[in-house]
Amino acid sequence: MKLIPIEHSNNLHRDSDSNAVINTSKSEFESYIELKKGKLKEKTEIETLKNEVGELKDLMKLIIQKLDNNS
Repeated sequence: MKLIPIEHSNNLHRDSDSNAVINTSKSEFESYIELKKGKLKEKTEIETLKNEVGELKDLMKLIIQKLDNNS
């Protein structure tokens, strides 16, 4: 694999074998990884909140059923 510099860009290179454009900036890569980790954490938190809201809805239904049966 030979990286060919792309004109007017310090961090972008073209792979001579696959013709893919590769960003060789380590700091930009690290920023991307941190952003991806943050998005994954946010997605996990949202799923947790959805599950908790579902549990609360189920508990409220159960409470309402018990109150209706006692009336």
